[in-house]
Amino acid sequence: MQPVTTVRFDPEIREQLDKMAELMDRPRAWIIREAVAQYLEREAWYFAEVQKGIDDAGRGE
Repeated sequence: MQPVTTVRFDPEIREQLDKMAELMDRPRAWIIREAVAQYLEREAWYFAEVQKGIDDAGRGE
């Protein structure tokens, strides 16, 4: 069994999630997992690119 994390959303966000879940014929939890996974991937890429820039600057490039 997967661990459970509780997240509280404003009613407007919850409504948008429910609408998207219905449009995609997916559970709300699936959409949240996908959104978090994409966010983490994007942020990891961003921080890696920033670190490359810092490393380049440190070498005078």
